[in-house]
Formats: sequence, C-alpha cells, structure tokens
Amino acid sequence: MFFLTSGGGAPPPPAPRPTAASWGRYLIWDESYRGRIKALAGDLALPQLGTSEVTWRELAEQVDVIYHNGALVNFVYPYSALRGPNVRGTHEVLRLACTHQVKAVHYVSTIDVLLATHTPRPFLEDDGPLRNPVEVPGGYTGSKWVAEKMVYLARERGIPVSIYRPGLIMSHSETGATQNSDYLLVAFRGYLPMRILPDYPRIFDTVPVDYVARAIVGISRKPEAVGRFFHLFNPAPVSIRRFCEWIQSYGYDFDIVPFEEARRRALEVDTSHPLYPLVPLIRDAEVAPQPSLDPAFIDQLQPDAECRNVLDVLAGTGIDCPPMTEELAHACLEYLVQDGFLPATGTVEAERAGSSG
Repeated sequence: MFFLTSGGGAPPPPAPRPTAASWGRYLIWDESYRGRIKALAGDLALPQLGTSEVTWRELAEQVDVIYHNGALVNFVYPYSALRGPNVRGTHEVLRLACTHQVKAVHYVSTIDVLLATHTPRPFLEDDGPLRNPVEVPGGYTGSKWVAEKMVYLARERGIPVSIYRPGLIMSHSETGATQNSDYLLVAFRGYLPMRILPDYPRIFDTVPVDYVARAIVGISRKPEAVGRFFHLFNPAPVSIRRFCEWIQSYGYDFDIVPFEEARRRALEVDTSHPLYPLVPLIRDAEVAPQPSLDPAFIDQLQPDAECRNVLDVLAGTGIDCPPMTEELAHACLEYLVQDGFLPATGTVEAERAGSSG
C-alpha cells in the first residue's frame, strides 16, 4: 500500500515512520503494518502529486485501486487558495488512474457538497447537486464540489469511480480518537475560557471515523459499487445543543448564550486568542439554519432513503454506523484531553477560581 504524505518537496522517508507516528497518535498503529506500507513524500497541489518521474511510473504500474481522501480543509481560505490541493490534486489522481492501466478511484467527498448547494432533503445518493445546484458554493465546499464534479465526469468517460459523501467525521467509536482541526472543536476550545458556548441551532451529523473507514473499504470491494454515490450519515444524529449538554455532563462548566452575544465576544479577542483564526467564520455565520440542518425538523429525517445505496451494498456485512451517544461524546472529550488539545475539567475550574479572585 502506498500512502502519499505531505513532504514539502523532501525526499521520501526510508521507512514509514511518519505514518507510524501519526497513526500511533490516533491509537491505530500496529507494527504488522510496517511491511505493507510505503510512505511517499508528495504534494497534492503539484503535477504528478509532487512525486518524481520514477515514483509516478512506479505508482502507475503497480497500483490497482486509488482511495482519494486527501484535501486541504480550511473554511476561511478562498477557493483560489484551495484549488491546487483539492481540485488539481483530484485531477492528478484521475490522471494516475488513466496511466499505464485503468484503476478504480474511490473519491471521498463531503456532505457539504449537498449543504452548500442548498439541496433539499431527503439527500438522495445521486448527481443532483452536481447537475442542478441551487447555488454554486465557494471556498472549501466549492473546491470539493468542483472536484466531485470532475470525478463524476471521469465516470462518464469510462473510469470506474465511486463517490462517498460522509457527514462530520469524528471520534473512533472505541477509543474516542479524533482529529482536532474541526471548526466546532476549535471554537469550543476557544470559548471554554469564557465559560460560554453559542446557541447554534444545527443538526450535528457525526460519523465515527472507524465506521467510515470500514464502510468505504467494504463498499469498494463490491462490484456493484462502481459508478454510484454513497452517503455515510449517522442514522440517529443529534442537535448541537444536545452535544453541548453532553459536554457539560463530562464536567465542563459553561452557559449556552444567544449566538449574537457569543459572536460579539469572539470578535473582541486579540491575535493570541485560540478563537482568532475563526473570527472570519464567526463574523459571517448565519444564525438561522437552512431547513436541511434545522434541528426543529430532525424527526423528519429519512436515513433509510438518504443512505439507501450504503444500506443495500453493506447488507449482511455487519458494518453499521453507531448512533451518537453521550458515552461516545465523553470518549471523544477524554481523548482530546489526553492528547493535550483540551484542558482537563479540573484545570479549567481551578483557573477560573484563580482568575475570579
């Protein structure tokens, strides 16, 4: 298995130590993987994915299937800053799929392609948002929309592709291990010292990372997966407010305040504050949710209809998405504390007590 790592132009490492280190951080590394993995330094934004001519030829001749999950995720950057890694990178992946021998491509898109095009629910597993978007998005979601449409066109031209649109990918269902760059997690860390969280009425459709990985691999091994769209959503999503209540039950103390009050506080922070990188997003955020994300209609969601292809292809495999629960939320928070991303609850309380005199 070849893994493209961001090497910034450096030569490939002699052994997959960066992969072992990063996987170890997420509690999934096993030494038995070492002999099966070859890490390659590269760059999604560059021709040939930033690899040498020799490496590109080796990939073209040896690779049978491509899982493309790489992207620069940043909700502040404009489309122009994301076009390289997210659009050009996908173009190069498709070019690799056509070189020497045709290779299947499994492209991981995002639920944001549906949300940002204002696609009405139920979200069907088809090309609707690509053919008839209500609105063409910009920024990160725009780059993913363009990339997905590129993959869709490649399908029409004979490349065997499958497109996956996951919800918000978060913690491992057993260990709680999670990425810590998500907008909501970064915002929570920033608001925590203020003892507030904004009342942000949204459906919180999170899917455990291990479910997403197992589902994509499981689907990709089925011949009937070729040429289809797959929605990896949680069958029992919750509201952001419910998730905030689970954060409170974990031990953090804060008040849920009107969004405008939280926005005002955020816009007052200086450049050293953890909320500062999110100021453009918070400044421009719409308070009222679009109907497809309104928790007032959460009981009207139709997961069986929205994930029909996934349910059909994975039937009998035992691969199911666990519902988001208070227990899973606490496991995620515990991992983020152990990882150093969040302070321990006792530490936060002690700091507040000291700062209050």
